[in-house]
Amino acid sequence: MHQRKPSRPEPSRTHPPDRSPSPETDHRMKTFFVVHGKWLAAGLLVFLWLVGNRQDIVSFFFPPEPTIPPAPSSPPLAEPSSRNEPAASPGSGGPFPDGFTPAERPDFGDYHALLIGNDQYRHLPRLKNARRDVETLSKVLKDRYGFQVTILLDATRDRIITALDRFRDSLHGRDNLLIYYAGHGRFDPDANQGYWLPVEAEENRRANWVSNADVTDNLKALGAKHVLLVSDSCYAGKLVRGEGLRGVRPAGKKPGKIEDFFHRMAQRKARTVMTSGGLEPVLDGGGQRGLSVFATAFIDALEQRTDAVFGTQALFGEIQKKVGYNAEQIPEYSYLHGTGHDGGDFLFVRARNAAGGDSVDN
Repeated sequence: MHQRKPSRPEPSRTHPPDRSPSPETDHRMKTFFVVHGKWLAAGLLVFLWLVGNRQDIVSFFFPPEPTIPPAPSSPPLAEPSSRNEPAASPGSGGPFPDGFTPAERPDFGDYHALLIGNDQYRHLPRLKNARRDVETLSKVLKDRYGFQVTILLDATRDRIITALDRFRDSLHGRDNLLIYYAGHGRFDPDANQGYWLPVEAEENRRANWVSNADVTDNLKALGAKHVLLVSDSCYAGKLVRGEGLRGVRPAGKKPGKIEDFFHRMAQRKARTVMTSGGLEPVLDGGGQRGLSVFATAFIDALEQRTDAVFGTQALFGEIQKKVGYNAEQIPEYSYLHGTGHDGGDFLFVRARNAAGGDSVDN
């Protein structure tokens, strides 16, 4: 467990802030509920109560994942090339610094994201950073990874379900989908069910809540190859325990054959979830640029990676360290049981001159 240091310098990328609540961070706490005598963070609900069986949720325990360095001639991420070259998405051909020969290059497919940020609740305490989190993430996904992004801001139940239905109808075997939810959530211990709380949600009235089943029914039916669900706070720390997730391992790969590993990962179906904490309160803010601590770590990791291809497993290691060092929460990463996971991992593919776009539903 991360130990608190006796003293801390001023907050920075390398020096975390003091853990004591401040006026700025204290009022940004998300809603919590007392269940069986414990405080449960209900800020951004995580789908780890999907099947109601604690033993069905197991952690990722992979060895360090190989990565493919970019070609020496590729431009820095912070300074995109200004040359008038044809745009290339992660799944297409064209200029791409991934180290694959044309014959070796896997078909990574097309990349889509559904980003949901709820701040302006009508009957519950309002949040401050959920909208900003997803808007900032959207730019990174489009500019650096060629995602087609759909943003729902202050979404109602109808808009959330409609968006999930559209992806269920439109995505196929070449597609990859990232779902990122930022907003209030609730866990009902009697029903053993978790919920997202849309902006019209009312306390103790489930008519407008979005249940785990509402979402996982869509995930089970999705034709997409890889699906990653991300939630920016959770109470799942004691649930993500088990024998370790089995997946494709790069053991025994010969030098220069890292590409084989990504070939296999690209072919295997993945249904995974990343959470921002365990059984502890999680701040709505407290991060850089007016973002949450977790959103800061998630976005920084995506911005700072120089590998052309990498899995979420590798990304998670960086996120977990940064969040755990800067806040009283430890992120978790697991597969979603019962949704067709087959040992794959959600792959991020850095696209040069990415041609991503977005659709914002205000």
